[in-house]
Amino acid sequence: MDAIGNKKEWIGNIAFWAGIFCELTVSFSGYLYGGYREPLIIIAGMGFFCLSILFTAEWKKDWWKFVLAGAFGLLCYCFQNSALVLRVLLALLAGRKQDAKQVVKVFFFGTAVVMGVTAILSALGLHNSLYVVGLFRNVEEVRFCFGFYHPNGYSFFILRLMIMACYVYGDKWNRISAVILAILGAVAVILSSSKMGIAAYILLVAGTALVRWKKEKSVSLLAIPGAVLMALEIAFIYFVMVFFKPSGEWREGEGLWNVINSLMTGRAYLAHETFRSAKIPLLGYSGFEGGTEVGFVNLLYQQGLICVLLYLVCLFYIYYRRVKQKDALGMVLILVFTFYAMAEAFLPYFNKNGVWFMAIGLLYETQTKRVDEYEEDQD
Repeated sequence: MDAIGNKKEWIGNIAFWAGIFCELTVSFSGYLYGGYREPLIIIAGMGFFCLSILFTAEWKKDWWKFVLAGAFGLLCYCFQNSALVLRVLLALLAGRKQDAKQVVKVFFFGTAVVMGVTAILSALGLHNSLYVVGLFRNVEEVRFCFGFYHPNGYSFFILRLMIMACYVYGDKWNRISAVILAILGAVAVILSSSKMGIAAYILLVAGTALVRWKKEKSVSLLAIPGAVLMALEIAFIYFVMVFFKPSGEWREGEGLWNVINSLMTGRAYLAHETFRSAKIPLLGYSGFEGGTEVGFVNLLYQQGLICVLLYLVCLFYIYYRRVKQKDALGMVLILVFTFYAMAEAFLPYFNKNGVWFMAIGLLYETQTKRVDEYEEDQD
């Protein structure tokens, strides 16, 4: 029986990592090609996750969890005509016994390889452009994209790469190497000329530095302030969406609302227009085109109010678990991704939102802890 169990576990692990490879592959769609062209790889990834669940699940004890998660994912698919929620659920259920840091490592090295190859090909004139010249924020700018379809796409992936690098290796660098890497990362982000990318990078460097040189106190220093910061950011987005008083689609001038709109590069106006033109759905709209690039507004209209509430519960629970595990770098990762979601719509994507990486293994870890505590009480 043990041999059969080990073989099933081995097949389940192989299937999980095959699914992770599929998710890594499709995470670049749209950013490198200007469109999403890999539905078969997405379906294959979901299939691998289902296979992993099939071979590793303890069905007698946990069958209702899988049924409930699958039913909710399929319900979201029916309303949204999108499998994003179902993909997240399958990945987390398949990865309930896996290690989050190993998943981050796979995405880190995979992202580094793809970005490196893309940059070289763009420099040689073989793929897209090294930089683009155009009207951004109503001003003609030269913005580097290194083969990506849009500078913001490049900014997102270079920031993702740096976040994952800090999470995996941030506590191992000496001061000289940390400073050199911080400068190189800053140059890479600045070349994209992304305001939000630069702001998120500053937060990343500050958070990593705090963890690196205040190691023993970093968790307590980040715990409550970090949770409050995330709550304020999310509340601010929805406040602006509802109460913003626009004076034009894009206007830089005096007045608080114009300053806010300018800092958000017009996204405050777009968020408010979305709120004015469409009712808030419970389970999202199918093919909704009125969303903005503000992540939490996109989540509200494309995945719905129920998904927003569930995501917020998951977000703060995952952050709480990182606090309990004393994983300060994981806390920084969550903080930066949440802050960056004010400008990019990646929240419901397992392969783009690093918050979901931090949820890998939590379900099994919590369950195991409860069993251990019960056995201790029995002793």
